[in-house]
Amino acid sequence: MAMVEMGGVEQDDDFRTETDALGEMKVPSDRLWGCQTQRSLQNFDINQPRDRMPPSVIKAYGILKGAAAAVNVKHGALDAKLGGVIQQAAAEVASLKLIDHFPLVIWQTGNFGWLLVGYAKPGQDLEHKPT
Repeated sequence: MAMVEMGGVEQDDDFRTETDALGEMKVPSDRLWGCQTQRSLQNFDINQPRDRMPPSVIKAYGILKGAAAAVNVKHGALDAKLGGVIQQAAAEVASLKLIDHFPLVIWQTGNFGWLLVGYAKPGQDLEHKPT
């Protein structure tokens, strides 16, 4: 397997290694989530996939985040280029094309923080987008 580096993230054909406050975590290369979601999946492998977040909630968050980005660009609170990337990512989420990239169960998600993380760094998430 060839090892490449993408923006400080080591990656081979099957996994990339990401780091957070708890250390390194191998994440499947074909997934958009990061090490915190991967750690959660490994530590709480319960009721998958039955109790996953409903697609309607994922779609609603995609619509909401796209609209928020558009309003913030319009009012000058968000750079237009970054806003466009966020709107593109949000549209893909709202279309449910990326539903398999939201694997956590509903009772485990608390304040939906896991869902918002993907919008915090859209450029990085798009960089890891599977081809």
